[in-house]
Amino acid sequence: MFLSCDLERPGRFVPDEDRPAQPRCQLREAAPGIHLLVPAAQEGLVRLGVAFTDRRCGGPGYGRSGRNPALDQLPFGDAVHLDAAYRPRLAFPSPGDKRRVAIGKGDEVLVPPYTFIATASAVLRVGATPVFVDVDDNWCMDHRRIRAAITPRTKAIMPVHLYGNVTDMDPIIDLARKHNLYVIEDNAQAFGGAYKGRKTGTLGDVAACSFCQNKTFTTGGEGGMVTTDNEEVAWRCRSFRDHGYDVRERLRLLEMEQKLPYIHTMVGFNYRMTEMQSAIGLAELERMDNWNMPRRKRNAGILMEALAEVPQILHLPVDTPERQNGWYVFPITLDIDALTCDMQTVLAALGAEGAPFWNVFWPQCHTEKAFTKKRGFGDSGFPFTSKEYAEPESVDYAKVEVPNAVWHQSHTFTCFAFPTYTEDDMRQIAHALVKVIKAYSK
Repeated sequence: MFLSCDLERPGRFVPDEDRPAQPRCQLREAAPGIHLLVPAAQEGLVRLGVAFTDRRCGGPGYGRSGRNPALDQLPFGDAVHLDAAYRPRLAFPSPGDKRRVAIGKGDEVLVPPYTFIATASAVLRVGATPVFVDVDDNWCMDHRRIRAAITPRTKAIMPVHLYGNVTDMDPIIDLARKHNLYVIEDNAQAFGGAYKGRKTGTLGDVAACSFCQNKTFTTGGEGGMVTTDNEEVAWRCRSFRDHGYDVRERLRLLEMEQKLPYIHTMVGFNYRMTEMQSAIGLAELERMDNWNMPRRKRNAGILMEALAEVPQILHLPVDTPERQNGWYVFPITLDIDALTCDMQTVLAALGAEGAPFWNVFWPQCHTEKAFTKKRGFGDSGFPFTSKEYAEPESVDYAKVEVPNAVWHQSHTFTCFAFPTYTEDDMRQIAHALVKVIKAYSK
């Protein structure tokens, strides 16, 4: 369990008569003017979380929604994260020493093609090149295909816990360590999931989670959070979300707040959370473990049991003690060749039954015009057209071979296990699917 806060007014969140003490957490001063709210019995397991939003305009003023610490100190169980679209340029100390390895121009990052484009876009935004690695039958990056994609330019691997399914992380982490690569989790869709007892978002060097309105955990709109156990990375993220503002230095000088000029040490953006988003996030967290996730697990379990023996269904979500699903959505891979109709007819029939099913969410990333037309930064085409910073074979996206991802795109559709659904709702949904499949079976 962990959380962090960059309090601008030290002691502001100390429990008092109006705020009941949180028995599992305590405030600890990490540096002058900086307090971390940490688990009382597990201080050694603290990871740092930095909240972001996509807001382009500031709030009422300094110290309020403009630089609101509230969401930085959320008790997120084991993980809080950031939407992949808002990742900053990442820099990590190398294992065992104090050198920094920056991901930027000339570098390559391995990503799956079967995901929302934000994963690959995050790589492009720092001038690096996304290299696509095929997925397995769990819709996640296939670790068996990673080694062949590694080149001298490779700096990181970015697995995506797609649909709530948790990627098999151990083989990926082993490969990364062997080749001195960094692991960046895209945990946008698996908040609440776990891998071998550890929450998703705490498995790699840094992670990102989405707070988008349709995700498992939301703050009522957009934004997200980065998580890392690297304090320097956390400070860089805090700076990036606030126009490159040196948050750490400012905290040391609060007593001179009205006398100091602005301090900006890097190029950043306005991705600060608002107080309203923070309030929604706090309220949602209170029911995450006692309402949201329990009901999602219950609802998904009803579907799993009802669909387990349907022969025309080839793959259902992964949910084992070692890979506990986050239940963002409920993907189903259908043997369409065993039916007398195509996927669109199946979905239309399910809609006629009143059942909430949806087609696969996205096309393959590399088939989007951003890649096929090589539309990079402005009119420059960077990094796609760069002879110095990109390998021609790495940006020849017409030759990307990801047969499993392509196959799943035409055979997978999704259902939902929203916590607002009742047990009877789920039984009706399962009945509708079985009915339609039987009606169109050969």
